[in-house]
Amino acid sequence: MAQDTGIKEVSYALAREFGWELEYNGGLELDGEFLDDADLSRTFRVGGRAHRYVLNLSFDDTTAYGYTLLEEPESPNPVPAAFGGELFLPASGTTIAEKYYFTSPEDMVAEARTALTALLKKVS
Repeated sequence: MAQDTGIKEVSYALAREFGWELEYNGGLELDGEFLDDADLSRTFRVGGRAHRYVLNLSFDDTTAYGYTLLEEPESPNPVPAAFGGELFLPASGTTIAEKYYFTSPEDMVAEARTALTALLKKVS
């Protein structure tokens, strides 16, 4: 059963405020728990290299509201495939900031905004 978590609205506002791309596919119920999340992303050039950052805003019944800010690797990791050639597996990113158990989307966004502002100072 769909719930109105506010993730869609707050992620859209944050994406507009900071000029980041937004990916939102709606919430879903998985094993009896409702999950809702959105990803904001942006690539910056720092020292001649591309750095992609992703901010995940989420809600679920267990951890309430939370966010994770990641720096993703430049490209997927190639690994040899059993049938020849290579498979490209997504590499895990480096966590820059993470916090859960907010009681409202507004509290979560206030903390995520602080993390984004600190990141922008670092990459500018």
